[in-house]
Amino acid sequence: MERPRHLLGRVCYIPPSESGVDFVYSGYIDFDSTKSGAPAPDLFPLSPEIIEHESPHIELKTVYISHPKPDRTNSYPPWSIRGQPYTAIKLVLLRDTRNALRSRGYSINLRDPIPDHPTAHRLMLSKDEHTITVEFQHVLSDGGKRFTINATVKLSGSRSGVQFDSAQPGPCSRLYHRAVSWTDGNWEGWDIVLKAQRV
Repeated sequence: MERPRHLLGRVCYIPPSESGVDFVYSGYIDFDSTKSGAPAPDLFPLSPEIIEHESPHIELKTVYISHPKPDRTNSYPPWSIRGQPYTAIKLVLLRDTRNALRSRGYSINLRDPIPDHPTAHRLMLSKDEHTITVEFQHVLSDGGKRFTINATVKLSGSRSGVQFDSAQPGPCSRLYHRAVSWTDGNWEGWDIVLKAQRV
């Protein structure tokens, strides 16, 4: 829905500070309806009329945004993000993941989807005489409220120094592959972390 001349407002708060340095944090508004399970709103459209009406109460203030290292296992994005259906999925490698792989001697090549295959990603990890290829294929369903990611993991070249958890000992010359899958839905908000899969 387009709202010409509107601004997008975000609920924020500034806790008391004894140091004189004010940090701003995101928040939400808790209505009685949110206690019954409805999502608590945190984003609002602000019309020119509302802005003009509240202008006597508007105060310019210098604030700071805290940038702590995120705890990805316990921190959740606001419902305005977690509750939205997907229209597309783009896979990325976090900086920590890239650094960990490079520290183990891997070169990294994550390929974005091509127009002929918009739901496919390919990650290639190369090291010495072997290459690990992870081919991701995702499927959106229920109007973007559910997705499934299927991944096929392939190991080619020498198996020296690397082995699938489920692989049986054997010759080094053949190609090994295993498949794993993840599924998630946003009935109560998308999960921020999907369970680990071993191959």
